[in-house]
Amino acid sequence: MVIYELGIINNGVPLISKQYYEEHSMPVDPILRSGFLSALNSFAAQAFSDEIESFSMKNFKIVLLTHRIDETETENIISYCIGDKKLNLKLAKRALTKIIEEFIDKYGSIDLSRDLSEYDEFIPIFDKILGDLVKKPEDRLKSIFG
Repeated sequence: MVIYELGIINNGVPLISKQYYEEHSMPVDPILRSGFLSALNSFAAQAFSDEIESFSMKNFKIVLLTHRIDETETENIISYCIGDKKLNLKLAKRALTKIIEEFIDKYGSIDLSRDLSEYDEFIPIFDKILGDLVKKPEDRLKSIFG
C-alpha cells in the first residue's frame, strides 16, 4: 500500500496538494482533478443524499473525506488521497481526518481570495501525518535496513 498524492479542495479549488512518486505523476491539471472530485462528491450528495468514501480504477484507489467547516456553511472542504489498489480505506480515512482537523485548526475558515501559495507551508504536516504511508514497500525496507 502506498499513497501517491494527497490534497485538499474547497469549492472545486485545489488549496494544496503533493505528489509523492514521480513515476506515478498524474499529468491531469490540478484544477481539473479538483473540479472532478468536487463534482463527483456533489453528484453523490444531490442524487443519492450520500457521500463518496472511495472509488477504484484499474490501477488506483481514491479516498475522499468531506468535512463541513461550520454548520452554517453550505460548502465543504474535501481532503483526498490517491493510492495504489491496496490502499487501506480505514488507514487513509484516519490520516485524512487528522489532516483536515489540523488544517482547520491552523487556517480556520477558507478564504479563496487569499494567495493560495500560503497553504504550501502545510505540506510538512502532510508528511508528518502520513509517515511511511507514502513509501512503497521496498522503500520502507530500505529505510529500515539502509
